[in-house]
Amino acid sequence: MHHARETFERMRARGIEPSSHVYTSLIHAYAVGRDMEEALSCVRKMKEEGIEMSLVTYSIIVGGFAKMKNTEAADHWFKEAKERHATLNAIIYGSIIYAYW
Repeated sequence: MHHARETFERMRARGIEPSSHVYTSLIHAYAVGRDMEEALSCVRKMKEEGIEMSLVTYSIIVGGFAKMKNTEAADHWFKEAKERHATLNAIIYGSIIYAYW
């Protein structure tokens, strides 16, 4: 995880602004490592920079919390995804089901 964060910081230091895709990749790395605090830190930075969360980003966040059986957080992000995206995908539905399994 340390390498992913270093690469992200080097990219920014070179004046390359991160896109939704780049942030989503970093969020995914944190979620896989079960570091949802850092994943949410990235989400906050995305929002501060005016970068919209994609459905993929929401799916990763919901999935990360689902794996940790944090149903309250998974539910929160699932509901936000429903508010912001007209249609949801099978991945996010599967993740919210897994959270309650």
